Amino acid sequence: MPNIIREEVETGIIRLGMNRKPVNAMTPGFLQELAMAYKEVEADGNAKALIIGSDLAVLSAGVDLKEAVHFSKDDQVALVKGLHDFLTVAYGLKMPVICECAGAAIAGGFFFVLTADYTAAIKGANFALAEAKVGVNFPTAPLEVARHALTPPALRYMMLSGEFISTEKALAWGIIDEEVEGDRNAVKAAALKAAKRYAKLPSKTYGMIKTDIRGECVESIIRDTAANKDGTADGWFNEETVPAMNAMIAATQKA
Repeated sequence: MPNIIREEVETGIIRLGMNRKPVNAMTPGFLQELAMAYKEVEADGNAKALIIGSDLAVLSAGVDLKEAVHFSKDDQVALVKGLHDFLTVAYGLKMPVICECAGAAIAGGFFFVLTADYTAAIKGANFALAEAKVGVNFPTAPLEVARHALTPPALRYMMLSGEFISTEKALAWGIIDEEVEGDRNAVKAAALKAAKRYAKLPSKTYGMIKTDIRGECVESIIRDTAANKDGTADGWFNEETVPAMNAMIAATQKA
């Protein structure tokens, strides 16, 4: 099965279903696939809205820590590049993006929510920016998207604590737009309803307004990445990273 399943769920509404089992873990290759899939939808003259979702148990658990503890510096650099390439595409996409969130969105996986224009999330889902707990800082692309998309209280708590927040808290903080009771089919229906509403808006004007809102952020990501402002060009991890990742793996196995 492909890692991303594309389907036209209604005329002009494209759903990209992530299918990288078991938890849509992020790799450089998967991030590049996602960036290309988003670009292809944007370039499709018949597409009016994009839904990003998954039929797996979680939306995305971010980087697979069991793999990441063995990353070489080249692997780390490739992962940061993958994040940069995907986030600049996803955050700057000039069409409506609806996140269909029927499970947890953790660390890098949380950025499917942050880059969306509207998120419908199942009640009981949870969200985290766990980087502080696994011993890595935020590279330029995720840092700037988080700064731009989160309110100051949400940014402070999520980035500095690494703790999970509930759908109730995410709704109160404006991170998600809709908390959906029921099963994943109810979330799919809510996401499709939102997509149909957004798809009716004049597409050229929508793209212009979205660029007005997000263009400066995307440009700063491109500029600061080229200048290696985050210092990741020679590797992402520090001396605390692998021990912190191993501790997180051990804690997860005990839970």
